[in-house]
Amino acid sequence: MSSNTPKLVFYAQSTLLEGPAFSKELNSFLCVSIEQERIFLVNPDEQTVRTFKTRGQVGFAVFEDKDHIIYAAY
Repeated sequence: MSSNTPKLVFYAQSTLLEGPAFSKELNSFLCVSIEQERIFLVNPDEQTVRTFKTRGQVGFAVFEDKDHIIYAAY
């Protein structure tokens, strides 16, 4: 019998993360920090996190394709 034990893959030190949006092609997910004005691209297999600063508080982010992220900030 296999066990599905939760595993922490990323800690952003933020009180509010929104998302996630998953890309099967990149095997990664996006989440956003509204208060930090950042988008995080997390790949749990590679244990990497790429961080993108936005131009304001970001409300959402989604993958357009493997090279582009669409987001809304205010």
